[in-house]
Amino acid sequence: MSRKILGIHLMNGLSYPQKFTLIGFLFAIPLTLVIYLLISEINSRVYFAQK
Repeated sequence: MSRKILGIHLMNGLSYPQKFTLIGFLFAIPLTLVIYLLISEINSRVYFAQK
Protein backbone atom coordinates (compact mmCIF):
# COMPACT_ATOMS: atom_id res chain seq x y z
CA MET A 1 0.00 0.00 0.00
CA SER A 2 1.16 3.49 -0.67
CA ARG A 3 1.49 6.14 2.03
CA LYS A 4 -1.46 8.05 0.64
CA ILE A 5 -3.78 5.06 1.06
CA LEU A 6 -2.48 4.43 4.58
CA GLY A 7 -3.13 8.07 5.48
CA ILE A 8 -6.65 7.90 4.07
CA HIS A 9 -7.39 4.76 6.09
CA LEU A 10 -6.04 6.41 9.22
CA MET A 11 -8.14 9.54 8.77
CA ASN A 12 -11.27 7.54 7.95
CA GLY A 13 -10.93 5.64 11.22
CA LEU A 14 -10.82 8.78 13.36
CA SER A 15 -13.72 10.86 14.64
CA TYR A 16 -13.82 14.61 14.01
CA PRO A 17 -12.39 15.61 17.43
CA GLN A 18 -9.55 13.13 16.94
CA LYS A 19 -8.87 14.51 13.45
CA PHE A 20 -8.73 18.08 14.72
CA THR A 21 -6.45 17.05 17.58
CA LEU A 22 -4.09 15.22 15.21
CA ILE A 23 -3.94 18.16 12.80
CA GLY A 24 -3.45 20.56 15.73
CA PHE A 25 -0.47 18.55 16.96
CA LEU A 26 1.01 18.45 13.47
CA PHE A 27 0.92 22.26 13.38
CA ALA A 28 2.03 22.68 17.01
CA ILE A 29 5.23 20.62 16.73
CA PRO A 30 7.04 22.86 14.19
CA LEU A 31 5.67 25.99 15.86
CA THR A 32 7.09 24.86 19.20
CA LEU A 33 10.47 24.17 17.61
CA VAL A 34 10.59 27.61 15.97
CA ILE A 35 9.65 29.37 19.22
CA TYR A 36 12.33 27.42 21.11
CA LEU A 37 14.99 28.35 18.55
CA LEU A 38 13.89 32.01 18.61
CA ILE A 39 14.10 32.21 22.40
CA SER A 40 17.50 30.49 22.49
CA GLU A 41 18.82 32.90 19.84
CA ILE A 42 17.53 35.91 21.76
CA ASN A 43 19.12 34.59 24.95
CA SER A 44 22.48 34.06 23.24
CA ARG A 45 22.42 37.61 21.87
CA VAL A 46 21.54 39.02 25.30
CA TYR A 47 24.39 37.04 26.85
CA PHE A 48 26.78 38.33 24.17
CA ALA A 49 25.64 41.93 24.71
CA GLN A 50 26.15 41.64 28.46
CA LYS A 51 29.76 40.65 27.94
